[in-house]
Amino acid sequence: MSRALSLPHEHGGYLTIAGATAAGVCLAPARAPALAIGVAIAAAFFARAPVEELARGRRARFDGIAVAALTAIVLAASLALGGIWAAVSLVVASAIVSGSAFARQGRWHRATWFETLGMAALGASAGLVAFAGGVELHVAIAIGIVMAAHTGLAVPLVRAEVRPRERERARHAARLALGVLALSAIAIALVGAGRFAVALAPRALHALTRTTSSPSPSHPNVVGIRESVMLTIVILVVLIVR
Repeated sequence: MSRALSLPHEHGGYLTIAGATAAGVCLAPARAPALAIGVAIAAAFFARAPVEELARGRRARFDGIAVAALTAIVLAASLALGGIWAAVSLVVASAIVSGSAFARQGRWHRATWFETLGMAALGASAGLVAFAGGVELHVAIAIGIVMAAHTGLAVPLVRAEVRPRERERARHAARLALGVLALSAIAIALVGAGRFAVALAPRALHALTRTTSSPSPSHPNVVGIRESVMLTIVILVVLIVR
């Protein structure tokens, strides 16, 4: 065993979870329960890798300890929430781990559509975090839509930059992204929180530039910095319009 610990390969998920939790907690009037949900989601996300490696018989040195510790964190966070939110926390955490394992078994865990849905789901958790912290339902839904659209659409757009084989589909992905963003803005307006649609602007601008020019090859670190800045801007806009 050369590795000490198995970690998820989806590094964008780290940023997404951090951003979703930060946005939800900052908006929530009751920050303790909001943070508890965010912690449970983060623990479940990181538990995926060691659970899958243990199941495949390829565990790293501390995978067993990591699974036990992360499971304890999920349980502690859920117990701290209590009531219906404890059940919600456990269900969401279980869905993250089992869904990932099922996708790997089906060998479509690297498919663009699955990564897009997975990142969108992680982004949408911002709405769940906010709602657990006492944010009004329509606002929580709007936040979830904003974060889901922003983070989910990053997958096809970013893959076109860092994977040469997918560069020829960059403009198609960009046009599709603009369509999804338009539908997201309509959905946000329909729930009565139209002001949050402005937070879709960074991703819309990103997609719009891709419809007129093919992306040049970019180093993953450069893309990561840009995505971090964009997500920070989205969160700040959400906090301002709130």
